[in-house]
Amino acid sequence: MLLVEMVGELNASHHGLSGGDYPNEVERYPVALLGAELEPDQATGLYRFKRIYKGSRSESRFYAPLDADYVKIREGDYLLAINGKRSLPMRTISNIS
Repeated sequence: MLLVEMVGELNASHHGLSGGDYPNEVERYPVALLGAELEPDQATGLYRFKRIYKGSRSESRFYAPLDADYVKIREGDYLLAINGKRSLPMRTISNIS
């Protein structure tokens, strides 16, 4: 009988318990991927498209920008500019844009 009373008290006293403080929402930014692997070319000092991934046209989350019909880039081509800014030789990719 004592055990039943203790379990009853435990249930009643913890009935309104929640997970505690909730952290503030983190501001998120949409990130897009190019859909390609780049490799440095020591001879030219530029980056070359090593592999271009094919996307899925039926599902938008698998969209591959370089696989679009109007994009004329092939594996082996060089990355010369991003958003109109000429890429400097062997710069970190994240610093180009």
